[in-house]
Amino acid sequence: MNVDLHAMLRDGRWVQPVSAAGVLGIGAAAFLLSYDALHSLALASGVRPSLARIWPGVLDGFIVIATLTVVAAKRTRQPTWYPWALVALFAAASVAFNILHALDRYLTAARWVRPLVFAMPPIALVLATHLLLQQGAWQRLHTQATSEPAGAVAVSDRQQDPDDRAGPNRSAVPTDAATRQHALQLIMEAEAAGRKLTGAQLGRAIGRSDRYGRLLLREFRTTSGTSGNGEQPR
Repeated sequence: MNVDLHAMLRDGRWVQPVSAAGVLGIGAAAFLLSYDALHSLALASGVRPSLARIWPGVLDGFIVIATLTVVAAKRTRQPTWYPWALVALFAAASVAFNILHALDRYLTAARWVRPLVFAMPPIALVLATHLLLQQGAWQRLHTQATSEPAGAVAVSDRQQDPDDRAGPNRSAVPTDAATRQHALQLIMEAEAAGRKLTGAQLGRAIGRSDRYGRLLLREFRTTSGTSGNGEQPR
């Protein structure tokens, strides 16, 4: 027992558990103090007492959802800037509302505070729903990419190599209508979400090789007259 404790102190394994306990303690204290300030602000802004009790959960609850979306994005290898931006936005809003509560003598003069208090719940609902849909889309893409059959990759690599010298009657990209339609749908979803989809990601998502995905992506971009940022599909 003493040997294990000495080893833990020597190699620094105690740092993370102690830090985790400190974060939990600070988080609990910060939530209680912030809840009291936001609850008082909601009451002062005209929210009914029975509903003012749950209004602080709109801000703090959304921050939790957005932070979990960052984790989901990292697990599925998706960009994290969007959920991080929402975390920062709602954290700044929470800080601002706490400051306004402390400066209650200016609350009456700040006529914009009351409309903003009532606007936060629907805004948070729309953004939280969008984050949930994003999580689902990322998980589907990740599942498709990780369930790619090895045999299909090997066959696809032989058939879809852009460096192959195919004969005049052989197409470089197979005319599998279902696969092509699925690929086109993924490309459109990525463009609508503002994400940059690479050929390698597309190939894994449709259960084919990276080269096949690059060929499809290049073909669709050429057909639609767009080429992204001018780079070759990767």
